[in-house]
Amino acid sequence: MKTEWSTYSLVDTNVLVYAIDPSEGFKHEIANELFESALEKDSKFAVSTQILAEFANVCIKLAKTDPGISLEDAGIVISTIIEIQDLPKLAVMPGTVINAMKLQQQSGAGFFDALIAATMKEHGITTIYTEDKDFEKIEGIKAVNPFEAHKLQD
Repeated sequence: MKTEWSTYSLVDTNVLVYAIDPSEGFKHEIANELFESALEKDSKFAVSTQILAEFANVCIKLAKTDPGISLEDAGIVISTIIEIQDLPKLAVMPGTVINAMKLQQQSGAGFFDALIAATMKEHGITTIYTEDKDFEKIEGIKAVNPFEAHKLQD
């Protein structure tokens, strides 16, 4: 059975980081809810291997200065994501790098965000949960900031 990728959304690095950082207050709570939703069997979320690597890198850096960030917790999050069969993990393919270079040139977005967007486009995924504004520059990608609704309430 072929997966209909267009019904999936990607969860970006910043959302995963907020999910393990209790000092982020409401962002931590919302990211946790989103992460838990992503872990549900019927969820329509995906991550890329690049996002997992970025998450690990950010956590390694933050753990040096932020006592609220634990490398053990980060490892548990990554392991959990890897182990869940129904949570797709999208690999960055060699040709994706060329596609990302083209997207970066067209949009002016940062290269690594363009690489995520190129991976999404190759799989027919059009939505990413993020607070990163670079994705708004990329045609065909819809960036959903899960924290916006809470900001508007304040």
